[in-house]
Parts: sequence; C-alpha cells; structure tokens
Amino acid sequence: MSLLMNNTDALVQLRSCDRARLEELFGTMAPVSGRVVGALYNADTEGMKNMLLHTNPAGVVAGLKIAALLTGASGAELVVRCEVDRQTLLANAGTVDLPLEITQAALVNKALHKTDLLLDLEQLAAMADRLTGA
Repeated sequence: MSLLMNNTDALVQLRSCDRARLEELFGTMAPVSGRVVGALYNADTEGMKNMLLHTNPAGVVAGLKIAALLTGASGAELVVRCEVDRQTLLANAGTVDLPLEITQAALVNKALHKTDLLLDLEQLAAMADRLTGA
C-alpha cells in the first residue's frame, strides 16, 4: 500500500491488537509521560507532507495509536498547518479509542511538548503500513 492511500485496514487491525503484538512488529519504545504528537517538521516550510492528512488520515491516526500504545502515552495530538477534515480524523481516532486533539499552528513549539513524543506525519503513515504488512 502506498503512504498516499487511506490505510483503513490499519485501523481495523488495531482494534484487535494489544501492546505485546505491536512490540513483536515494532519493538519497544521508550515510555512517554505526555502524549504522542504528529506534525510536520518545522523545516518543512513547503508543507508537502500535509497531503498525508488529506489522502491517508486513517494511516496517520493509526500511527498515532501504535505509538501511543507502545509508549504508554496518555493520548495524541496533531499539530497542523493546513485545513484538515477534523471530523474524519476524530472519527478515525474514535474507531481505535484514541483521545486526539487537533491544534492549528504554523510551527511546533517544542517547549510545549517536553514530555511528549514528536513524530512526523510520514513516520506515522509508515507505521500503519508496517502494521498491515505493506
């Protein structure tokens, strides 16, 4: 599956995955006392990876859920620079019981995320692909 295709299969698989199964596929991740945060790199001034939020919202959310389960994070946040379909993103998060906040900001303020794990959108979509065997 391409990162640019909506990976709803990952959400379906996550509904029956536990942390042990995810650790078999991904290994362990360091614990996080905050949340998992998905965003573009601040250096990505063109915002080319924003397309993942539009073409693969299920994959991005699945990646957030995978990272949250592996780190013990309390939830997830998406920091977005562009208009997004909030309803779709929140519905996808609801499918896998992921508390998700969507924040509109031009840049990620790293000082606000000291206890969080920051991941870029491409990493998140790739995690969903790996879960489904792509």
